[in-house]
Amino acid sequence: MDTIVGLGKGGCNITKNFDQYPQYNTICIDTEDDDYTNFLHLPEQSCHEEYEGNHTPLDLSKCGDHVGFFCVGAGRVSGAALRILEQLKDKLVWVYFIKADPTDLSERGRLRERATFFILQEFARCNLIDRIYLLENKKIEEYLEEVSIFNYWDKLNETISSTVHMLNYLRHTKPVMSTFTTAHEAAKIQTLGFFDPQTGQERVFYDLQFPRQRLYYYAIEEDKLKKEGKLLSEIKKQVKSATTERCVTNYGIYATQYKQDYCYVELFSSFIQEQDLPER
Repeated sequence: MDTIVGLGKGGCNITKNFDQYPQYNTICIDTEDDDYTNFLHLPEQSCHEEYEGNHTPLDLSKCGDHVGFFCVGAGRVSGAALRILEQLKDKLVWVYFIKADPTDLSERGRLRERATFFILQEFARCNLIDRIYLLENKKIEEYLEEVSIFNYWDKLNETISSTVHMLNYLRHTKPVMSTFTTAHEAAKIQTLGFFDPQTGQERVFYDLQFPRQRLYYYAIEEDKLKKEGKLLSEIKKQVKSATTERCVTNYGIYATQYKQDYCYVELFSSFIQEQDLPER
């Protein structure tokens, strides 16, 4: 069973969405218990630095071997992220880092986010964590197109959690056909999103620069896979159009019982985003 860990209110609100899936054990770490299934208390501190400097190790014995760690970088409690990840160093850890809309942040919030953003990417590149997914609220909001103020956060959090869950589910499902290969060992900075096979539009949750690999996960209704003779050639055409000299594209095709078809995408990069990108 995978363990989903959320840090701070934002991370915990995403994490508790995984309670609906039997495949996960969830742990929420925050200063207050908002009726979480498994809650670990973090003593409240006055600033970002104190959450790191005054951190006391938590009881993370319920964590399985594979941990998904959700963290919003702008919050003060994100200062505890590095100390918590140190406790998980013997686990396979995938960090999901959520960037806030810059217009919603104070100057201090932007500084906190920037510091955590770069440090966690370095953690991934130095193999201190297995990988980091960069997710940006503003990009996810663009995918949703229209969402009421009342349901805004619920919709964003649901979109993140359901997308992560479906990708996890497909990774543990045998594909009907696949060209997947092992990602380059240095390409540990990632994002995810959707691909629309009808329009060819890719909607990712972060504008990942200089990707080295792209993976398409086609989740297609089983009867359609059996009956449509041109489907494979269409998929190959889409994959070919997405392939460049610097970015290889692979695909997996999965049979589902859903009435609607879905296609998810992952992008992999070896560059620290927003810092050391080469000139185009």
